[in-house]
Amino acid sequence: MDAQEEKEKFEEGCDFFNGHEFFEAHESWEELWNNAEGHRVFYLQGLIQVAAALVHSQRENWNGVRKLFASALGYLDRGKETAALGEVDPDSLRELVLDFEIALQQKLKGEEVSLPYFELPRKSE
Repeated sequence: MDAQEEKEKFEEGCDFFNGHEFFEAHESWEELWNNAEGHRVFYLQGLIQVAAALVHSQRENWNGVRKLFASALGYLDRGKETAALGEVDPDSLRELVLDFEIALQQKLKGEEVSLPYFELPRKSE
């Protein structure tokens, strides 16, 4: 896969994610992850796990959501320096994941809350 194909596959995953087609996003990024090297593997694994966590959310598997989010944040932290301009900003994504986790905790306590599904933040600097 050349650089242009990789960029298109990455964007395809982002489009799926932003359309709340989290399983499809996971599948798109997994193709990139299979060919990645170095810390890029961690960055992509983090994105894949965020998408997988939201698949679990759609199925109301709350334990799965929480476990995958926790793991995803670790991977994103390890691979964040490989995020290029215009790609997903790992630090901003971390904040959105934590906001979702807080809302999920409220939901699990029985509070009436809508889970804050989000679009992917882009790295601008």
